[in-house]
Amino acid sequence: MKKILLFILLCFPLFLHAQVNEDKDPSDLSLAELAAVMGPETRALKTAEDSKDKAAICRTAGYLGGIYLALAKQIDESEEKNQKATNAIKDKEETNFLNKSMDYCKRSIDVGEEIGDVDHLRKSYKTLSAAQKMSGNLAASMKTLAKMMALKKGKLNANKENELEKKQIEQVHSRREDSMRRQQQIAEEHLKEQARTLAQKQYQLDSANKAISMTEAEKTNVSRALRKTQADLSQEKQTLEEQQTKLTLSEQEKALQATNLQLKESALQLQQNEMQLQKSKMELQQNELKIKDRYLDLQRIFIYIGLGGLLILSGFMFFIVRERKKAVQQKLRAERSEKFKQQFISNISHEIRTPMNAINGMIGLLLQKNPRPEQESYLKGINKSADILLHVINDVLDLSKIEAGKLELESIDFSIAETINQVKETLSYKAEEKGLQLVTRIDENLDDVVVGDPYRLNQILINLGGNALKFTEKGGVHIDLDLVKKEDDHVYIKYSISDTGIGIPADKIANLFENFTQVNSSDTRKYGGTGLGLSISRHLVKMMGGDIAVESTVGSGTTFSFVIKYAIGSAKRLEERIAVEQNVDGGVLSGLRILIADDNEYNLLVVDETLHLLSPTVFTELVVNGQEATEMMGKNDYDLILMDVQMPVMNGLEASKFIRTNLPADKNKVPIIAFTASVLRADIDECFQSGMNAYVPKPFKPWQLINTIAEVTGKERPIGYVQKEYQSNGADSIIAVMNDNGGTSDKVTDMAYLRKFCEDDEKRMKKYIKVYLNALPAFNNNMGNAIAKKDFVEIALHVHSFKPKWMMMGMKQTNELGIKIDHLCKSNSDNVFENLEVLMEHVNKSAKELAELS
Repeated sequence: MKKILLFILLCFPLFLHAQVNEDKDPSDLSLAELAAVMGPETRALKTAEDSKDKAAICRTAGYLGGIYLALAKQIDESEEKNQKATNAIKDKEETNFLNKSMDYCKRSIDVGEEIGDVDHLRKSYKTLSAAQKMSGNLAASMKTLAKMMALKKGKLNANKENELEKKQIEQVHSRREDSMRRQQQIAEEHLKEQARTLAQKQYQLDSANKAISMTEAEKTNVSRALRKTQADLSQEKQTLEEQQTKLTLSEQEKALQATNLQLKESALQLQQNEMQLQKSKMELQQNELKIKDRYLDLQRIFIYIGLGGLLILSGFMFFIVRERKKAVQQKLRAERSEKFKQQFISNISHEIRTPMNAINGMIGLLLQKNPRPEQESYLKGINKSADILLHVINDVLDLSKIEAGKLELESIDFSIAETINQVKETLSYKAEEKGLQLVTRIDENLDDVVVGDPYRLNQILINLGGNALKFTEKGGVHIDLDLVKKEDDHVYIKYSISDTGIGIPADKIANLFENFTQVNSSDTRKYGGTGLGLSISRHLVKMMGGDIAVESTVGSGTTFSFVIKYAIGSAKRLEERIAVEQNVDGGVLSGLRILIADDNEYNLLVVDETLHLLSPTVFTELVVNGQEATEMMGKNDYDLILMDVQMPVMNGLEASKFIRTNLPADKNKVPIIAFTASVLRADIDECFQSGMNAYVPKPFKPWQLINTIAEVTGKERPIGYVQKEYQSNGADSIIAVMNDNGGTSDKVTDMAYLRKFCEDDEKRMKKYIKVYLNALPAFNNNMGNAIAKKDFVEIALHVHSFKPKWMMMGMKQTNELGIKIDHLCKSNSDNVFENLEVLMEHVNKSAKELAELS
């Protein structure tokens, strides 16, 4: 009974929606009615598939095809009415609806042809032809119409075939009747022939009877003779039977005798077999005794061997445990030592780079205030010395990161020519100072834009070129780039740095790339340097897939060379990246309220004056530790926090965690930028884990600070977004809706930040939301293409450019996903696609949430 009720419940929606399908044509429905009926129809199709009702699947799939065709027609009509608006997105939606209409129609046709539902086949063919025509595929539309017409002709042909079949049946019946008449005539003739034969036989019989009717005397004589003959025969038969019985008895006696003899022979054979079995049993018992003795002997041997093995194994185990304890202790000491080393380097880095940041910043500020010529000369000298000291610090940090396996290479589009020009500009001052030539040459067959790490390439060439200039007193230095080979979308480039300097002895080349090593111990005093440049350069070249080769002759010069494989880059992506970095100026600071936390008063002064020089309208407040920062956040509202990491009382990491977890919702989402002198990956990851949104290394460049502020506050200008009209949901006040929904846990957007940023100005808030929504289609399209090509560089670029917009819409989790994806793309990890799936779900959900508010 339960199964019957369940079947009725499953089939009732099919029956109900079938009636709706028959009553309403989708082309007669409005957009709202189409949207309302689409859900029930989709569920009805699912129910039909579950119940395997092919008739219902045919009807429902055809009806859904008509619904999507009607939607496409309404979009097409809306495009004709609104010619001024950009219709790229509508065209995409119209194509999507037409594709779905054709898919559902084809599905209905397949099932209809299987079950022979001609009426619904005709409807589905008609809808499919209209969708194909609307999509521009006229040839396919005509073929579909031809199939529909063939369906009609099929019925006419069937009627004609039925008439022909009837005629053929009538002809067969007539032929059968003729055949039966002929057979009947033959049978009648045969019966007449038999009658004549019977008559003849009757005549012959009568003649025989006449012959038989002889005299009775003759018959009597014959019968007597017969009876006598029978009596004689019976006597002979009895005699023969008696003889046969005697013979049979004698044969049986002989057979019995033979059988007795065979029985006696069998009994003898059995006795012999029993004797043989007894002998075999005795032999088996003897063998078993021998086997038992051997087994006992082997058992004793194995016991002795096992006891010996246990003693040996115990000794080995004791030795292994003791050695393992030693190894564990050594590992713990090494890890502790490495941890102390990293901590020491991090602390030293911070303690040195922090005052260096103040020195470089103040020099920059003084140079902007038009100093006297002699003052400018002193300032440039100080700046040069600071750069040398910073270079030494960077060498030590790079070596530490390489040894810890934490140095990461970027993978971005860059210009080879621009990088070589930067190297030449950096080294030209030193070359001119020593009166040396510095010549660069690039193979004209090289592609200018490739994908790699321009900063590390710059570092390698400056290290090798600087060394060449350092040890050359006359002549010059040449930096040459040659194309080795090109295959598919990759190029192999050979870099050669040649000098006419003092050269290197052959016995010193083997140790040339060791840490803190120079050719002669006096070179450090004479030429300066840490002895780390070549070691770091070789490590970097190996990370890029190559190795450095050295050719040198004492007194004649030295040539360092290496080959790197690059993917050919995109000039368009390079221009977009440069535009993103350069098209943000001090205007993004206008009106911002910024809290700056740093325990170094000089750093506070540098950051504060830099911000005010770039934008006089920016408002700043200064504190000297994390505790003061949290107290100021509790009292006032800020758009941004610039937080130093290492501070007394409460450091920047602790302060960020406190802000994220203990402050109210309208304050705990303020963007926080880490101001850190450490550039180790572990320290940067710790900043993100504490709740910070970005970081700026010390000493900072003004454009780095401005670009980072623009990124986390969302004050970048959207590039190339597509306009699209979205209908309002009829809400009277966007602010009311945001106040109601801002704290809902299942939403990806949080309007608290935008409301605060726009100072509760509803028009401004709608404007920002509309800008975000208009940028989404282009973002989705670009991400779809990048994901299809598995282009990590392009994925990272699009995600990076969209992070400020997610921050503006309060999408904290989405922004954190974007940061994680950016890191995964740099390491070319396949895990990026799992995170991308979640990110795209967030983006699609945000579009639905914000469309109701726009």
